[in-house]
Amino acid sequence: MTYASALSLLDSLPNYEQLARTEGIFDLERFRRFLSLLDSPQDRLNNVILVAGTKGKGSVCALIEAALRSAGLKTGLYTSPHLLDVRERIRVSGEPISRPEFARIVARIAPALKRIPVTWFEAMTAIAFLHFVPRQLDYTTLEVGLGGRLDATNTAHPAISVITRIGFDHTEVLGNTLSEIAREKAGVIREHGVVVVGTQPASALAALRRAARRQRAELLHVPALLKAEDIAVRLSGTSFQLRIQGDAPGSRHPVRLALTGAHQVENALTTLAVLALLAPRDPRVNSRAALRGFRTVRLPARFQVARRDPLLIIDAAHNPDSVRALVQTLREVHGRPLTVIFGTSRDKPAGDLLALLRPVASRLILTQAASPRAFPLAALAEQAQHLALRFETADTVAQAVRSLRKPAVVTGSFFVAAEAMRAVRRSK
Repeated sequence: MTYASALSLLDSLPNYEQLARTEGIFDLERFRRFLSLLDSPQDRLNNVILVAGTKGKGSVCALIEAALRSAGLKTGLYTSPHLLDVRERIRVSGEPISRPEFARIVARIAPALKRIPVTWFEAMTAIAFLHFVPRQLDYTTLEVGLGGRLDATNTAHPAISVITRIGFDHTEVLGNTLSEIAREKAGVIREHGVVVVGTQPASALAALRRAARRQRAELLHVPALLKAEDIAVRLSGTSFQLRIQGDAPGSRHPVRLALTGAHQVENALTTLAVLALLAPRDPRVNSRAALRGFRTVRLPARFQVARRDPLLIIDAAHNPDSVRALVQTLREVHGRPLTVIFGTSRDKPAGDLLALLRPVASRLILTQAASPRAFPLAALAEQAQHLALRFETADTVAQAVRSLRKPAVVTGSFFVAAEAMRAVRRSK
């Protein structure tokens, strides 16, 4: 099987990242039966760290993996979504799966696909598992795709579960209150296991505590263990002073991230709490290596400086919490309004996102990605008119990017971010 034919086979599967419909996404028993046809690779993954949450889970996964790899450990990383190449999702020690290996594994799962139907994301998850198992990884970090309880990644057996900040997203699937959403995320907690929980709204934290008690699991709440002081946010990254509960008074540790934004400090603290759990079990895990790793992590479409003259920032903020973080970071590193290119998905609260972006937009360009999930441009314009916003429209993201002559940010969805990245690459 060629790489092209492998992609074609996968593209024939239902892909709910592209479709607005959500019926039929979740059936873990069916997916387990599918995996059993492949010798149940989920049962043979080493030291799984399973990360759920609404905001920051991708950053936490990347930080965990970089810290462990910096310590000389062999790591697997499975994340979603991808931006430019599907192979971005599956990495071993920082390297994406090769095209021949990807095609080989798709050929292996093809007979199983004929027997048990699965979704595109489930097939990708199986490919990741099959890629990781024979490589004898020291640690495997998995990012939950959506929710937690019924996500395909939750077929794995985590040594540590992690839940980053919970907010409102995918409410049509996960629930309309933070407590309901938290209960779905809490599905990654294992009986007698351990879960690291980042900063949370009170109702979400209460729901997570109840879930941990039911599972007789140990819950570590990051803010009770670690604090950040003297946070400094710059275009080139973020620094802070770490204070650890139980340290001598006045004892602080400098931390520097290549990621930009005060919200990334929260993600770093969650990562450090995970590493603190691992260190007593594995002497190879150490804080010095972790801090080295932190300085290497640069995530595409997370406050990514795609161009410096004129400044162009690409950020895939796609829910209210992530847009608030983007706005705060823009104020800290840029300090004045700039051009905002915005397009989003049809299942997102477009009006709320536009209202949040209003204070930092000196010029607003509305657009839509070439995706079935895109919020139609005409409907987006109606939302902006309802808010009495002045705006322009661009039929494509590339057209909007080509029109830029002054500092700008592109935001609203991963689809929009990916098309902006392609447009910048073509212009170089």
